[in-house]
Amino acid sequence: MAFWGGAGAGGWSTGIGGQQGGPRGGRGSDGWDEDYLGKAYDAEVARRLIPYIVQYRFAAILAFVAMMMFAIAQFVTPLFIGLTVKAGAEGNEDRVFVYLGVLIGLALMGMTGAFMQQLTTAWIGNKLLLQLRTEMYDHIQGLSLSFFDDMEVGRIISRLTSDVTVMQELLTTGSLTFLADFVGLFTVVVILLILDWELALVTFAVVPPLIFVMVIWARHARAAFINVRIKISQLYGTLGENVSGVRAIQSMTREDENARRFDALNQENRNANIWAGTLTATIIPLIELAIAIATCSVLIVGGLIALRSSSVDAAAALGIVTAFAVYVTR
Repeated sequence: MAFWGGAGAGGWSTGIGGQQGGPRGGRGSDGWDEDYLGKAYDAEVARRLIPYIVQYRFAAILAFVAMMMFAIAQFVTPLFIGLTVKAGAEGNEDRVFVYLGVLIGLALMGMTGAFMQQLTTAWIGNKLLLQLRTEMYDHIQGLSLSFFDDMEVGRIISRLTSDVTVMQELLTTGSLTFLADFVGLFTVVVILLILDWELALVTFAVVPPLIFVMVIWARHARAAFINVRIKISQLYGTLGENVSGVRAIQSMTREDENARRFDALNQENRNANIWAGTLTATIIPLIELAIAIATCSVLIVGGLIALRSSSVDAAAALGIVTAFAVYVTR
């Protein structure tokens, strides 16, 4: 047993104890193969998740409608901001007040949509969390003893806690946000091309380098987040074995040794989380930099167009540039 023998928790090759790998180590792996870590995309797993969403289809539809209300308000607002600026530059006060009324209506619609979406997804998410954990617990109770001989405690606890929580977020906020963002992105691209296709191409110039950076970042981020899962599972396993075997540990006076091993695992878990957090913190400034470059490009090119235009065309150009600048930040 890990709490009194020479092996690490559950047989992991973490430098704690003498065993290499887990129960799968004989196959030349470290005990954390694709069966546990999962693929980037698994169609079979996605298919098995559909019934969980279907049973809450009415609430999911309501959440999607609410999210679309929020998305429409978010992505249409810059257009009316630009129209308001144009009307103000032309001295048309009536249109300014009309557009301001529309902006207030969009703000109220976005607020209502955000409230309904948060409330509905929270309800669906907690229902799914309860169902997933209950079904997994019932499933574990019916497994044979040989399963528990081959499976580390940390994996089981990780499945029932952190992995289920991530699955709940994917089924609720993640899936709905993906659909809303896709529709919103398509809407923004169409609006920008209609407003001024040349200025739109200037805005889109930052997209290819950003995609390249995101692909490289995603490769490292996935490895980092997988490592976080591994470390937290190892930590759970070691903690469970030390608690259940506390009598054996005390009878053999191994408190200090087991505390040292647990501290080493805890530090590895901390370092894994710090590295994952560092990667997350790195990508955000890069995205902000791309937004800043796109905004500067829009202002420079749009300003040059406005300077070379007549007074009427300059007002229209000013409105378009304003709308573009706001859209870039969205």
